[in-house]
This record gives sequence, structure tokens and C-alpha cells, in this order.
Amino acid sequence: MTIVIEKSAHKAALSSLLSATMAFLAGLVVCAFLWYSIDLPYIVQIVIGLITSVCFLFFLTYLRRAYSYKKAGHPWRVEITSTELIWSSPVPQVFSSFTIKLSEIRQLIRRRVDELESDSQDGPEYRIEFNDGTSQLLRYDHDTINPDRVFEVLANSGIPYTKWLIRKRHGTEENPVPDDRIFDWK
Repeated sequence: MTIVIEKSAHKAALSSLLSATMAFLAGLVVCAFLWYSIDLPYIVQIVIGLITSVCFLFFLTYLRRAYSYKKAGHPWRVEITSTELIWSSPVPQVFSSFTIKLSEIRQLIRRRVDELESDSQDGPEYRIEFNDGTSQLLRYDHDTINPDRVFEVLANSGIPYTKWLIRKRHGTEENPVPDDRIFDWK
């Protein structure tokens, strides 16, 4: 049994290009606001200028990332065989390729932190824990393969997959709760 999950370099480049476009438009709107609001105090103009600069830095970062995805030309590829997990990335600066024997994996963990008094949410943290006590953190980039898809396939093949939701209030961490008791984040 071999299961393959792929995301083409073209799709990843388009996704990153969309993010670049959104950052550019946001920077353009903030810049236009600054341009047409001449009578603002200097400190406000400086803050708006800094926000515009950050938007354009995001634009350049996403544009460079889209170029590197398109230049690589190879897809992101995850292959799950009966004995191995093979994760291939065409751009090692974004995600490093690796191969892991399934027998070495003790469990898979998705940890999501929910700030109760805040509208901001960090993305989930994905971790592979091994039988020898070590673990590997997987950084999820929206332009590449979602680790949750891979973990679900591995869970269907018998590897334990735990989803945790950690609720925070005023910077303190409350007791972790199994995610499936509250919400299914699919």
C-alpha cells in the first residue's frame, strides 16, 4: 500500500503570488491613506509609513517565495508506504525533506493554542514523537502540503494521532483538552 499526497510547484507559486498581491494591495491602501491625509501628526505619519514598509516587505517575501517555487518546478510530495514516511520538498529553505520508518513513530501530535481574550490565533503545531523520546516539529506553510492530511492518513494506518487544544487566558496556560472533545478543526 502506497499513498501519495502531492502539491505542484505551480499551485504553490500561485498561492504565494496571491499572498503577495494581498500584501501589495494592503500596502497600497495604507500608502494612499498617508498620501491623502496631509494634516496628520508626524507620529501618526511615521506609524503609517512603518506599516506601509512592512506590507511591502511581506510583498517582496511572498514574491521571492513564489519565484523559488516556480523555479524549483518539482512538486511537494509525501509518500506513505507500509514501512516509511517519505516527505520531499523541492525548496529546502521552506521545508527540509526527510524519510522516517513508521515503526520508529510513537505518536503524532497536533497542538493548537487558543487565546481566549484575543482575536489572534496561531496556527497549529505539528509534531512527530519517536520511540526513543525525541521528536520532530513540522512547520506548516500554507503554500505546501498540510501536515494534518498526512497525519490523518498515518492515523488510519494505526499510528496514534492526538489533537490538543490549549486555551490561554491572560498569558497563563490552562489544562490541555483533547481537541476532538471541543471542535473538529477540519
